[in-house]
Amino acid sequence: MLYKQLIERSFDQALSYTGVKQMQYALTQGEGDLFEEMIQKYLLNSMSMFDLPSDEPEKSYYLFVLGLLVTLSDVYEVISNRESGYGRYDIMLVPKDVKKRGIVIEFKRVAKKESLEQAAEAAVEQISEKQYAHELKRRGISTITGFGIAFKGKEVLLKQIEL
Repeated sequence: MLYKQLIERSFDQALSYTGVKQMQYALTQGEGDLFEEMIQKYLLNSMSMFDLPSDEPEKSYYLFVLGLLVTLSDVYEVISNRESGYGRYDIMLVPKDVKKRGIVIEFKRVAKKESLEQAAEAAVEQISEKQYAHELKRRGISTITGFGIAFKGKEVLLKQIEL
């Protein structure tokens, strides 16, 4: 409870409570365009390039999104870096109500000769090819969305796939 309150307060400083709730709503309702727009807005308005470690910037984005999702723990089981199917996903949201949407998130950092588009596409392909939705399906969840999120500096691109 204390951890949840701490995260909520830190997000309130960077985003309004309404903004956090909108981001959560967009993600859990499968509205990837809105989620991408809101992350981009946050990055432009609140994050410095110096906040991102040059050797592993993906971890900063990963921790930001994971922190955002931790406050959903009353409705979703938020799981990080576990195996499902033939690999290990970055984040999975397992709804406590099997009628709700399950979510799989994979992050990609843009490689040197790669575009945001290519990295985001590679992320959703990985979700599909590695069958990361296997755990959700095993639990009886039939509505499943995969989000591939690519980052390059303060630029973000999200692709989504229905599984």
